[in-house]
Amino acid sequence: FEDCQATADWLLSQTAVRPLVGIVCGSGLGGLADALKDQVAFNYRDIPNFPQ
Repeated sequence: FEDCQATADWLLSQTAVRPLVGIVCGSGLGGLADALKDQVAFNYRDIPNFPQ
């Protein structure tokens, strides 16, 4: 739980956006992100406790 909380805290500290839904898009779904408005993108490698 602590790792998940630390990751959530980091994500919240990176943007003022407070979404109702978050979508994780791998390389195969990158086009989906283009259809969204108010999108914020992060590299996996930058997100604490995120799988590499």
